[in-house]
Amino acid sequence: MEGEPVQPWERSRNSDDRQLQPLVNRMPGGQTPERKRPSAWVGVGLLAAAGGVLLVYAGFLVQAIQGPRVLVEDELLAMDTPPTWGNYVQFTPSAPPVDTGVRAGTKAVHKAGQGEKFMLVRVGGRSLLCTAGSDHRGRTLVGRLEPLTELDSDALRVAGVNPGQVLPIKLQTNGFWFGPGVSLILACGLGTGGLWYLARSLLSRGHPAG
Repeated sequence: MEGEPVQPWERSRNSDDRQLQPLVNRMPGGQTPERKRPSAWVGVGLLAAAGGVLLVYAGFLVQAIQGPRVLVEDELLAMDTPPTWGNYVQFTPSAPPVDTGVRAGTKAVHKAGQGEKFMLVRVGGRSLLCTAGSDHRGRTLVGRLEPLTELDSDALRVAGVNPGQVLPIKLQTNGFWFGPGVSLILACGLGTGGLWYLARSLLSRGHPAG
């Protein structure tokens, strides 16, 4: 009724309505803004990242499925660098591996205690450096061919071995599954996330978000 006083709570409500009205009017048909839909490009990016991770370790993963290839002495003697393909191998030397007594620590080598051990295998007139777990037994060695590292050179020095008598490659038989295993888990996680984003994006197109 004209002339009646306006209560404080009515003034507050009217003020809130006036503030919200421009926001509603800016939307077509006076609708409230839609929630942001999941981006398909995020899914594409995650799938691309998963593919990149698999591409890096694809060679070794395929070799792991096929199994190690059998090496002979003549092949090892002819190698200057590890092959880019077929470096997952099995080698049975004519004589058992010789433990150098050197163990690998976190950043250095030492002569006793627990840790990855360095062994030498006779190959023709030279020796092949092998790294294996402390509990390794037997003559047959299965692992991945890798170039010698600075840590390997330190191990040869501590063991008193002439580096000129050692092949420029080594056979890593311990822990070589870590990198490919982590990469496979990472790729699966990225791929799953990518598919989830793509599925949400496609479904949101058929059902407008409110």
